[in-house]
Amino acid sequence: MIKIAFRIACLLGLLALIAPLSLKAQEAPPADETYRLRIENYVFGKVDISADGGKHYKMIGRVSRPAKSPMVDRSANVVGSILRSTREFFTFSVALGQSVIICPAHSSVTKNSKKGSSVSAPPTSAIVQTNLPKAHPLFHEFAPPENTRVFLQLTPGFTDKIPDTFTLGEEDTFVFTVSLGKEITKESVEKECVKLAEAYQAGAMERAKANKTQTVSATLALQPKLPTGEPDPIVYVTYAIDGDQVAAQNTEPFSYDWDTKQTSNGEHLIEIRALNRQGNLITRARVLVVVNNTR
Repeated sequence: MIKIAFRIACLLGLLALIAPLSLKAQEAPPADETYRLRIENYVFGKVDISADGGKHYKMIGRVSRPAKSPMVDRSANVVGSILRSTREFFTFSVALGQSVIICPAHSSVTKNSKKGSSVSAPPTSAIVQTNLPKAHPLFHEFAPPENTRVFLQLTPGFTDKIPDTFTLGEEDTFVFTVSLGKEITKESVEKECVKLAEAYQAGAMERAKANKTQTVSATLALQPKLPTGEPDPIVYVTYAIDGDQVAAQNTEPFSYDWDTKQTSNGEHLIEIRALNRQGNLITRARVLVVVNNTR
């Protein structure tokens, strides 16, 4: 069993090295690009911004509820483009005739309608709800305008066009290349994003209390949990903090002690992935915690 798990680990490592080679290199950002917005469509996924063409991102929020399936939208004739942009939300096409909505926290989204026609709210399954407040610049002065191009992030640093027959998945990351015109410069966006990122991190404890997020300190023991009724045993486990793998194991007992004193105070996303002997993912857990070692 150990040898099999070791081979799985080696194979996964080899695939990780080969995959980027098959992708085309990231194109240079357009000359009129003001900033680049990246949204990870899963619970606790990052909402971050880059003012240097995607080389460096600053996190300004997270996804509180991801979109599960797009809605029917007759105006979605150009795939990978923002269709509507308001101070409450913006909508972009993810396939021909299908779209998804991005909105701030506690926002109610309704369809625009002409006088005398009925108004119905879009399905929640088509909405990516963030934890950003309604007054956040992303939905005001920094709001991406209509016709903004939207791409899929394949791996960090690599993007591609959204295909016409795209199917929304659990791990999709969308990248918006935003041009706000000459009135708002990259420099002003960069300065504002630094402030927004710092303010978001500074508010971690307040959000933890409001959302009942777990607060941790010192050493935290991490362990995978086999789903009820799962017939296959766990043979390989990986542990990642904020997207960076910190440990991998192929022998029992599966447990990793995370020393939180080696990281910064504030929000951190823990992800544990467990595989069976065939190399298939049998369970995965994502948990958002707030580190506080100042007590």
